[in-house]
Amino acid sequence: MAWAARTVPWSSRPGRTPARWTGRAGSSSSSWPREHAASTLDRAGRIELLIVAAGARHDLGQPEAAVVTLQVPELRAKGQAPWLARLRFAYAEALEAVGRHEEAARWHELAREADPDGLAGITPEVDADDVLVVDLLEDGDAEDDHNDPVGRRPQ
Repeated sequence: MAWAARTVPWSSRPGRTPARWTGRAGSSSSSWPREHAASTLDRAGRIELLIVAAGARHDLGQPEAAVVTLQVPELRAKGQAPWLARLRFAYAEALEAVGRHEEAARWHELAREADPDGLAGITPEVDADDVLVVDLLEDGDAEDDHNDPVGRRPQ
């Protein structure tokens, strides 16, 4: 709530709206976020701002610059936190965009490790149609139907 209260007066001034909000990605990498918002944010907020800046670089057709933007010391932080998972995931996606697929796979895994509870929103939702249930106790013997407590075998 405090963040919204700080941005409303700033964004209501003519010509002072952050460019990413207006669809002008080329202007969003200006110093507006650093000068007016970054110093007031906590670590998670600063990381989100960094991810937005990297996204702007990607939108401008500068995928290598997006990779460099995300190469910050926090990327190698120890522990688990949603902000860490999101940073690592964004970095993996940026690496993927420049064709560094093996590195991207490693960073995707590190992102998942940083968010075991799924709080960061980086794990795709599983569609029920994509779920495969395998009965590891089933021996495949059709004449064992008498061992099935319900009297029928799963199909």
